[in-house]
Amino acid sequence: MIKGLNNKKLLLLLIFILFGITTYLIFLINKSKEGFIWSNQTKCNYETYIKSYNPSYRFNINKIQQQATQKEIEHLLKYNEYPWNENTKKIFLDYVSHNNVIKTEPYFSLKNNQSIYPESVILKKLGFNTKEGKFILNGSILPSTEKTSSILSFNNYTPLFLNEFENPQNIAVCKIGQNGKSYMEQQRINDECGLNTNKKIENKDIEKTIPGFKFVNGICNPCSVLDDNSMYNCPFTLNKDGDNSISPVWKILWNI
Repeated sequence: MIKGLNNKKLLLLLIFILFGITTYLIFLINKSKEGFIWSNQTKCNYETYIKSYNPSYRFNINKIQQQATQKEIEHLLKYNEYPWNENTKKIFLDYVSHNNVIKTEPYFSLKNNQSIYPESVILKKLGFNTKEGKFILNGSILPSTEKTSSILSFNNYTPLFLNEFENPQNIAVCKIGQNGKSYMEQQRINDECGLNTNKKIENKDIEKTIPGFKFVNGICNPCSVLDDNSMYNCPFTLNKDGDNSISPVWKILWNI
């Protein structure tokens, strides 16, 4: 009789634990989809702030809520700027001072952008203007043959990064599948008939396919930044003009 009661208690305890774990997992999933939690008052104050200080700025409060914490919004409302780390400010000022397109005074540009973008957003924008970001967005030109690729990789070949105006015959580029998940794809144009031959590059094959590319912490998906929920969990190096160092902004994004 006592043994039967103990078994029932153990079963109820297991059910309670499983229920708790399931509830917590559902909470995490919903949080990842909805972003950070703001109070209703914070939402109202933010909308009022934008209309007053940046009336021409088009914003999606649901999108902003995925990018900024309530603490960051409270800082914005109090000081008219998002809190940025000093390293982020330094990287931004360096980018502006060396940018031939942006003609505004660097510190004015800093204050203006800090009043609009959460730190996570500006880091992503800065990241896409580096060699790593251009590689993720535009891809890399590949050697014409696998034999050539192996020779160039052995000799520490510097890959050529695409820009939006180029149309090479053989490239590796990040793609997004119908499920919202990213992957690396090789796109080759057949010279004889002009047809594209596309095939997925498995993560384990990326290093030997793309000259100058090296994983930092082992095999992973370098395109994961483009996923619906951006993942900064695949650091890599690119040898460009003999320099395989990681750009400062990506050290922050990858937390290395």
